[in-house]
Amino acid sequence: MDIKLLSPSDMMKHNARVLLKLIKKKNVLSRADASRMLQCSRSTASKLMSYLVGLSLVTPVGTGNHGIGRNSDLFQFNPRACSVLGVDVKPDSIQFILSDLNGQIHSRREIENTDFSPEKTVEVIHKITQEILDDSPIPEARPLGVGVMIPGWVSDDGMVLNSDPLGWKKPVRYREMLNRDSSLPYQILNDANALVLAESAFGGNGNCRNLLYIENPDDIGGAYTDSSHNLLTGENSLAMEIGKMKVNIGDQFYLVEDVLGISKIQKRWGITVQSLKDLFDSSDAETAEVCLQIADIFGQIIVQTSALLNPYAIMINTPYIKSPGALDFLKKTASLHLAETPLKETQLLLPSLERSALGGACWSILNSSFDFVIKD
Repeated sequence: MDIKLLSPSDMMKHNARVLLKLIKKKNVLSRADASRMLQCSRSTASKLMSYLVGLSLVTPVGTGNHGIGRNSDLFQFNPRACSVLGVDVKPDSIQFILSDLNGQIHSRREIENTDFSPEKTVEVIHKITQEILDDSPIPEARPLGVGVMIPGWVSDDGMVLNSDPLGWKKPVRYREMLNRDSSLPYQILNDANALVLAESAFGGNGNCRNLLYIENPDDIGGAYTDSSHNLLTGENSLAMEIGKMKVNIGDQFYLVEDVLGISKIQKRWGITVQSLKDLFDSSDAETAEVCLQIADIFGQIIVQTSALLNPYAIMINTPYIKSPGALDFLKKTASLHLAETPLKETQLLLPSLERSALGGACWSILNSSFDFVIKD
């Protein structure tokens, strides 16, 4: 392991991150305020503020201290310093969004596409992202990059190892293909990882530090991010394969993916997704065998992952558990497992954001020189 001191530029970036976080928390701040709150000299605070102004990350918004000594310039975070694009490649469509640094979506577009070959999707992504930038509603924002979400195994070096939903059975050097002949840097990541990043960075559930995200749109998958928005990816980015865990049903053990895939639920319990959602939303959930068994399966998943990761919160995203009442029922059933552990305070949450390509945009920011806008 290399151990070294921060370089002057790294130190400036680190301190600027601290100041920017303070400005975002206080809304507006003067150099004198920064000096006092950071317990540094006025000249140091001035240099840091000038550094952020030079990046257009903060802008002057008037003066303060009227009538009390010399007026001070006030500064505010400028989320439109840069724009960033997110792309969500799904089995039936591709969604595009244009976001600012605060995660506010300024432009959204979705297209259907029947040809999901790697080559064709690259062509479509290049074409639509350029059209979105040409018509950007925030033209003053400098384009930072593009983050592309892929349903499948994505390695740290930008290779899609496999994507069953897209029919990509062999490894594809997809990031390399996207960056070929492109003036903007492209990044790619697994879609579940992107969704947890969007929730932890821009979601409405407060400070979702150490967040475990479990999704069940068709198959079941998971993702985990720590308080600094670092993903747990493991060797070859194959961590969080929740579908490979085993759960006990009627004294027999099954792989989670063999019982909680949507098609598997329909086959095993003979119920449609809509009917299952309606049942979870009703008072009959507490006596319905299918609801009790599915909630018990989630309880087993939650207690096992909690024992390993000790998350602050676990977010459940399924097409059949969508209401606070359904989530409360899930909590009640899961507590039968959690009561045996010291992890009873782990929160269960529903997603605060609709599924979108915002996670791809977040990943693009985190892989840029502006990563400190998000990172703590």
